[in-house]
Amino acid sequence: MATKTTPHAVAADSKKQIAARKRRALSLLALIDRRKDRITEDFYDIGEALRELLNDKLYVALGFDTFEQMLDERKVMSRAQAAKLIRLVESIPRDEALRLGQEKAYALVTYTAATPEQDVPAALVRRNATIDGKPLSQMSKRELQDAAKAARATVAKPLTPAARARQKAEKILDKTVKALLKKAGITRATVQVKKDVVLVSIPRPWVEKHSTP
Repeated sequence: MATKTTPHAVAADSKKQIAARKRRALSLLALIDRRKDRITEDFYDIGEALRELLNDKLYVALGFDTFEQMLDERKVMSRAQAAKLIRLVESIPRDEALRLGQEKAYALVTYTAATPEQDVPAALVRRNATIDGKPLSQMSKRELQDAAKAARATVAKPLTPAARARQKAEKILDKTVKALLKKAGITRATVQVKKDVVLVSIPRPWVEKHSTP
């Protein structure tokens, strides 16, 4: 016999969900606060926590209208630093990021975004790619930043209407692929859309875990 759902039961379930989201938001903020002093070691965990707060809009459960408002009023960190950490975890897997360290990893993300080649930061780390005649493992953060600056200067041109439309389509495609991956339970994959190619990098442990013998 089917159970009749009453308005009271629906309201109770809704309150439970709101409370659960609030608890999760507070837990993530507490994690960030604990680890800020050790950010050189824990930057990736902080980035993932920030990304979840932003993508799942958990800041709403805390009474904030925007993610940025939460950062400011709770004094989490600057908006620029939060954006930097979120971009990092969206662009490079944990192992490669920790191998490089926070600043160098972000410099590599900036470099690959500035170049027209279809490069994924993790792939460059794994093969110790040569950039400007020097192996990545031997490059400093400053050298990567200079390489990114030079690459931007080389390719910087005013976008035509067609190019702007293509850029918009690529952003939509990027968002769609990430949503599909998240639905499949893959939360640490990186996606890069360049030209006519979509490059997806899935952490090896996840692939090995779900591979059939």
